[in-house]
Amino acid sequence: MIAGRIVYDTDKGNPVAGRIWQFGVNRDSFRGKVRCEYVEHDSISHNDCTCDPDHVSLEEYVRIAVDLFGGPTLCDFVPVTNHGYLIISSRFKEKVERSGLTGWSIKSIVEIRCDQSFRSPHAPLNWMLHCLVCRGHSLRSDRLKVVQGRNLCPHCLSTPMICPGCGRTNWPFCEKCGRATLFNPLHPEYSATNGFVLENYPPQQEIVEGASWDGTDFFYSDGIPFISEKARKWMITEHVDPVEFNVALLSSA
Repeated sequence: MIAGRIVYDTDKGNPVAGRIWQFGVNRDSFRGKVRCEYVEHDSISHNDCTCDPDHVSLEEYVRIAVDLFGGPTLCDFVPVTNHGYLIISSRFKEKVERSGLTGWSIKSIVEIRCDQSFRSPHAPLNWMLHCLVCRGHSLRSDRLKVVQGRNLCPHCLSTPMICPGCGRTNWPFCEKCGRATLFNPLHPEYSATNGFVLENYPPQQEIVEGASWDGTDFFYSDGIPFISEKARKWMITEHVDPVEFNVALLSSA
């Protein structure tokens, strides 16, 4: 017997499209471009969860080590084959610094561990790479709700399925007892017969809570990078490459 239902509310606040976009690096367009592979990083963990001191709310990177491959073209964004970092070239750094856009910062913390890329004869001997950080924010969404059953792991009955302090989700495995917490027969390796049924999640389009968005052009919401429509138009005008935009929705309340 299932433990209950967890539902993602896609209707609250009448979400609308066209004002914000989820964005990232297009990792499918490698041909002829310099790309990198994550090796290691150093970071500082921040925690503002009021319920569990082990829940990390923000991981601030202070050093990122990568290996370089491919070429000969170094684009604005450098695809990372095995991580979600937003690694940029000095060319994009110069573009965004004169753009007038808000909500971003650039950290020169990228260390090139091994350079196996090849480049045109006019390229600099050493690439200078940076990390783009979205400094704007929107508060976490509260659209995930346990609508049937108790908000607890169905096995240990001690860990919330949705943390009331920071919204961290306790699946596919319980962070305390390690057992599967969802009922998902299509993926039996992640399924428990007494787990929760998860509905409408993840959503087809990410929803940002408009009331808590600070209005910046580059911002994070629930750990996902977003940009404003103004920033998207600027990237298209400046031929920023290789990036991709996915429709996101902005809630009016």
